[in-house]
Amino acid sequence: MKTLEIKGSSGGAASRNQMISLVRALIAAEAHRLMVEVHHDPDHAMSDGSQSLYPAQFETRNSDL
Repeated sequence: MKTLEIKGSSGGAASRNQMISLVRALIAAEAHRLMVEVHHDPDHAMSDGSQSLYPAQFETRNSDL
């Protein structure tokens, strides 16, 4: 079994647009777990707002994957 771990989305992506590509790459690498941050107002999040997806983005991307 492969174990892939990214501690904090900021380690792999600098923006929410890059998070989508990162998630796709992790799925292709057969990652068993993914943690994606979702925030209703990412621009005002206390941390990692630039990497957080809006709920609608998460729902759309989640169904795409």
